[in-house]
Amino acid sequence: MLARKVFRPNVRQVKLIARHASTLQRSSQRRHSDDLASYDTEQVYRTLSYRGSVGDINGVWDTVRELVCKRHELPNTRLYGALIQANEDGKDGCAGTVDTLLQEFDQEGFDVDQKICCDALRALAVHPEPLLRGHLLEEMRQRWISPDHETLNLVLLGLLRDGQVENALEQLQDLQRKGVQIRSWIFDIAAYMLCDLGEVDEAVDILKRRVIDGDTNVHSLVWFHVFDAACEQLNHDAIDFIWFRCVEKSIFNPTSGQCLAVLNSASQSGRVKLATDVFKVFSERRTTFDSHHYELLMGAYLLNEDIKTPLTILCIMNRAGITPDQGSTVPILNSIRSSTERIAETFSILEHLNETGRTVPTAALNCIIEAALLNDDLPGAIAYYKSLHKICPAGPNIVTFNTLLKGCKDMQRKKTAMFLVSEMIALGVTPSRLTYDRLILTCLQEEDHEDGLRYYEEMKQLKLHPRFGTLKVMAEKCCAAGDERCWDLVADMHMQGMPTFELRESMATTWRALRAEGRLDAEQESRPRQIADMIDA
Repeated sequence: MLARKVFRPNVRQVKLIARHASTLQRSSQRRHSDDLASYDTEQVYRTLSYRGSVGDINGVWDTVRELVCKRHELPNTRLYGALIQANEDGKDGCAGTVDTLLQEFDQEGFDVDQKICCDALRALAVHPEPLLRGHLLEEMRQRWISPDHETLNLVLLGLLRDGQVENALEQLQDLQRKGVQIRSWIFDIAAYMLCDLGEVDEAVDILKRRVIDGDTNVHSLVWFHVFDAACEQLNHDAIDFIWFRCVEKSIFNPTSGQCLAVLNSASQSGRVKLATDVFKVFSERRTTFDSHHYELLMGAYLLNEDIKTPLTILCIMNRAGITPDQGSTVPILNSIRSSTERIAETFSILEHLNETGRTVPTAALNCIIEAALLNDDLPGAIAYYKSLHKICPAGPNIVTFNTLLKGCKDMQRKKTAMFLVSEMIALGVTPSRLTYDRLILTCLQEEDHEDGLRYYEEMKQLKLHPRFGTLKVMAEKCCAAGDERCWDLVADMHMQGMPTFELRESMATTWRALRAEGRLDAEQESRPRQIADMIDA
């Protein structure tokens, strides 16, 4: 009869048990030692299996000590299986321990089975270790061992936690083709991670497939997170899909910031229904609308070749106490500037709105005037100006005249500019810096520059200053005419902090040429040096 072999733990086992000895003595041993002592060996093994299944890693090590050190059990698959399984514990489990146990398992001459492999993979899903997981999966493939469906889900989780999102999605699709049921929380995690990586389209595709497959377990927080990422990127298709899928069905309630992003998206993509739906949400929240909201709404209609509704929105803005300005009409201007026929059509719509009792804001007519000037149609712009008094109760404003004066400057129509000046005086419209600036440039296009200088003197009295380019043109014009006031202009430019060195150099060259022609006297010739000395001082 063979004598019973005396068990002597190998070095690795001793280290593993000693690693937990202090913890066991303080806690687990006190809790379980009395119970284990009263159990027969098979009951202790059943306790070991239970503690491994619930992830009670300290309890498992306590039970292993009982079996190995007190009952002298030899190494076996049940011991190693429970030890590996217990490492699913998120707090005390460890991928390194799993690796060590698998190596010892092999050294003891045991063959891995499906349960050992699946338990190890489950532990590695909680404590990711890509190399070990890959090695284990390859070994399972070579041994024709197939993981169960739950373990396959956890393998996907491990890939996602490793950041191997693309690999995880490929395997996910492959498993779906094989009929493996994927847990909904795997899809949820994938969607979150894709959004964090900026792959919103991929996240939405996952949600769409779940909807098509009849999955009703998509949590509202998942929808919200993907929607928020779509809003941040202004992903038009994703925003549109989730809005009509979730917001309209009250699956979640978007924030006001998200609603504004949706309105931006609708404006840029021309989705009128989406834009109007957002306006309804804002209205229900009693949001105070400003010009930005209305301009975005207009943009959505304009992309659908609808010009009447944006013009009506301008009237609504005006009635709501939000006076449209030049910026409010930029989308309309860009839409109608392409042809005079389109401009005329827009003007007819404004006439109709006025006839039906709408208060047409001046900005709407200013937009038409600017569009006409962009088509080099100054006579048409003046005709629209003369109709402005009938259509717009507020009458023309400074923007109206500045726009028309720009047209006069571009087309060199000083006489028309003088007509507009007389209109401004008659209507009591106060000129701005830009008004004088454009008047000066218009006058400087004539041979006589005196009117330009006269308007410049008026500006100085009002403590207004022309732009650098305007002063430069005026100084050069005076210099070419031999008018020594050009150097006073250079001095003014210097006082205003404008660069003058290059201008003075070019003007000095012109001045010397005039002296050579005998058009200047000695006193006039000295002006450049006087100005240079003043500036250098």
